[in-house]
Amino acid sequence: MTEMQSDNTRCKTIVQQTTAGGSTWPGLIPAGTLRRRHFIPRGFTLIEVLVALSIATLVALVIFSVYHATSSSLASLESGRRRATDAVSAMDMLGRDLVCAIDLPFAGSVSFMLDPGVSGEAPASALAFHTVEVSSPDNESVRFKVLLVNYSLKGDEDEENAPVNVRWLVRETQQIMEDGTIGPSEIRKLAMGVNLFTVSVSDGTRWLEKWPVDGGASVPQGARIGLSYAAGRSTRHLESTVVIPAGMRFAAPAARRSQ
Repeated sequence: MTEMQSDNTRCKTIVQQTTAGGSTWPGLIPAGTLRRRHFIPRGFTLIEVLVALSIATLVALVIFSVYHATSSSLASLESGRRRATDAVSAMDMLGRDLVCAIDLPFAGSVSFMLDPGVSGEAPASALAFHTVEVSSPDNESVRFKVLLVNYSLKGDEDEENAPVNVRWLVRETQQIMEDGTIGPSEIRKLAMGVNLFTVSVSDGTRWLEKWPVDGGASVPQGARIGLSYAAGRSTRHLESTVVIPAGMRFAAPAARRSQ
């Protein structure tokens, strides 16, 4: 009996020492130690933070690059569409002015003048003539206006040798009053990025790059227009041929013989 009580006492002592963390037995882990280590919170290391920042930076750069490329492409497409619309509108306006050209010499002036000029290294014709423009329906007192109209290439600051990307096809008009006086000049920019503007006219037998000509009529019979403009990275070209009624000459019909 005494020996059993001694054994129980030694076991209790060992258990108390083990619970208090004082055990020196190899491989014996105090109770609750493993559980406390498993739930010990810890922060991120410096290397983990740097790796996370690097990944976030790369993702942000990729997103920004895609956004920038998409925005540039959309802006280029919109610019090309707008330039194409402006170029077609400019060709239509010039065609209407040529169809309505008239022979109206006064004070020693010339009714129609074409100069095959050069802007930079590209052909850039300068065209001036008299034409008739129908007034707006709101103006009932004046049904039409007689204009002196000029077409040429100019820069943003009226520079004839301006770079292509800032060179405009310009329409300058001055109204001719009934008493022969000329009104103030009105300038309208028609198309931007024009790198070539050529006009040739016909006297009925040949195409000429300059007008007037010796022995020719005041107004040519037709005109051929060429216009090239920058659309993004490419260049587009438009052409049009216009008949000028004021320059046409019709033979009088032969008189019928009397029976």
